[in-house]
Amino acid sequence: VKFFNWIGTMWKGSLSFETPMLWTVGFLVTFVFGGLTGVILASPPLDFHISDSYFVVAHFHYTIFGTVVYAMFAGFHFWWPKFTGKMLDER
Repeated sequence: VKFFNWIGTMWKGSLSFETPMLWTVGFLVTFVFGGLTGVILASPPLDFHISDSYFVVAHFHYTIFGTVVYAMFAGFHFWWPKFTGKMLDER
């Protein structure tokens, strides 16, 4: 539900694909893949076979840490000029 909320916010907007927006798009892709692996984990027949495996550990770390890092980089890159008064290089 949150994914569609975020996509709906950007829909038909005048997006500029600068660095913070690219980090945000990366966050959305990572969030979707984490959600798809979460659906696999929520299925009882599959969960029975993959519980206590590296798949569960990988899902948790990929979803939690991957999305948090992308979101933090987007936020830092967007708000850094406000914090320091200096623009970051876009190259």
